[in-house]
Amino acid sequence: MADASDQPSGIVTLETADLAAAERVHRAIHGDAEDWDGLLRHNPVWSAAGVHRAVRRDGELVSLASLATTEQRFGGTTCKVGEIGLVGTLPEHRRQGHSRALMESWLTTMRAEGYALAYLFGIRDFYERWAFHYAAPDHIYPYLTVERRMLDEAGGGGGGGEGVRVRALDIEADLAGVMALANEDHAGLPCSPVRSEATWRYLTGFADRHGVDWLGVEDVDGALIGYARVKRWAKGSSAHPPGAVTDVAVA
Repeated sequence: MADASDQPSGIVTLETADLAAAERVHRAIHGDAEDWDGLLRHNPVWSAAGVHRAVRRDGELVSLASLATTEQRFGGTTCKVGEIGLVGTLPEHRRQGHSRALMESWLTTMRAEGYALAYLFGIRDFYERWAFHYAAPDHIYPYLTVERRMLDEAGGGGGGGEGVRVRALDIEADLAGVMALANEDHAGLPCSPVRSEATWRYLTGFADRHGVDWLGVEDVDGALIGYARVKRWAKGSSAHPPGAVTDVAVA
C-alpha cells in the first residue's frame, strides 16, 4: 500500500504507537459497543501494517478511515477485495473535507493496486458520491435464529440423525476441519470470504468478546461434518438478535 509520503497533506498512515490515540478517537466517534482493542490490535485483517489512515491537526488525530484487504470468491475465481471501514471524524472537525480526503486516498490506492472490488457497511446517501451502490440493509437482515436446545435435541436423534452430536468447537483440534468445510461449502457462494488460519483463530479465540458460540457437529464416528456460529446476545456495532446463525457450513 502507499505510504504516508504519498498521501495528500495532513493524511498520515498510522503506526502501532498511534493505535491508543486512534482507539480514543473511535470511542469518541462511535461509542464503546465495538471491541476496539481486539479489532485494532488482534484482528489479523484490521491490525495489519498500513491499514489505518488519519488526518492529523496540531498533532492530534481528528479523522480516521481504514482499509481491510481480503480475498473473496467470484465463481471459480478468487480476487483481492477491499473493505473500507472505521470511517469517522470528531464532531468539532466535521464538514471540513477530512472524511472525503481519506476516502479518496483509499480509493486511489485500490485503483493503483488492482483491487477487484471495494465495499463497505455504512449510512445511506453518503458513499454514493464515490460511486458505491446500495446493496442491502445489513442491520435488519432477517437472520435464521436457533436455540442451543434445539440443536442438542436434533443431534440426539430427535431429527438430526442417530449419533450426530453438537458440541463446542475445539479450535486446536478442529481448525483444519473447519477450514476445509468452509472452503468446500462456501466455494459456490458469490463474494464468500477466503479466511486465513490467523483469521479463524481470531474469530474463535475472541468468541466471548463478540458474544457468540462456535458449535461443531460430528457424526457417529466423531468426524466433524459441520459448524455454526451462533450469536449469544445482541451487542456490538452490528448487533444481531440472540440465536442468529451468522456463519454455517455442512459437509
